[in-house]
Amino acid sequence: MEADQVQPGPWHQRSQPLHELQRAHHQVRGAVAPGCLELALHLAGSVELYRIGDAETRIERALDEVGLGRGFRFRYPHQLSGGQRQRIAIARALILEPQVMLLDEPTSALDASVQAEVLNLLEELRRRRGLTFIMVSHDLAVVTHMCEKLMVMQRGQTVELLSSSDLAAHAVTQDYTRKLMEASSGFNRDTARA
Repeated sequence: MEADQVQPGPWHQRSQPLHELQRAHHQVRGAVAPGCLELALHLAGSVELYRIGDAETRIERALDEVGLGRGFRFRYPHQLSGGQRQRIAIARALILEPQVMLLDEPTSALDASVQAEVLNLLEELRRRRGLTFIMVSHDLAVVTHMCEKLMVMQRGQTVELLSSSDLAAHAVTQDYTRKLMEASSGFNRDTARA
């Protein structure tokens, strides 16, 4: 959906389905209230909100696609690991069969091995479903791995537009982008002594 195709007005009066863009939350603990609902009820909420129907089939398919399996729908959020919670957030977005997913820091609270699993899952889902991702992240390694085009922003303003290959080659033009690259490169003992 193009930005100029979106019509103003209440969601129920729009001709374009709002579920074409879905967000996978990075703070999954907040998005999935611990101990409150079985995951099936939580996941069905989106289907009911948009009055799409076929909730059970959509939930099972999404859980299978993220590698959790159908049995997870009967679990409670407090029973899940961080990686499983992130997969639930992705499944919740997939249930509505979006064209675009907003990935807000999708690996920020995960250890390196689980990060790799989630990134591989996202790559597979993008390939299989033909998804477009909009990724918000401070982790430039993740951004370079997942994105073709990047927009570096500071205080809500665009600082620089570049490709992931430009970023990987350190071919940046703006000081803020350079500082962001330096900050994301990790601890440097020589820099710390200066």
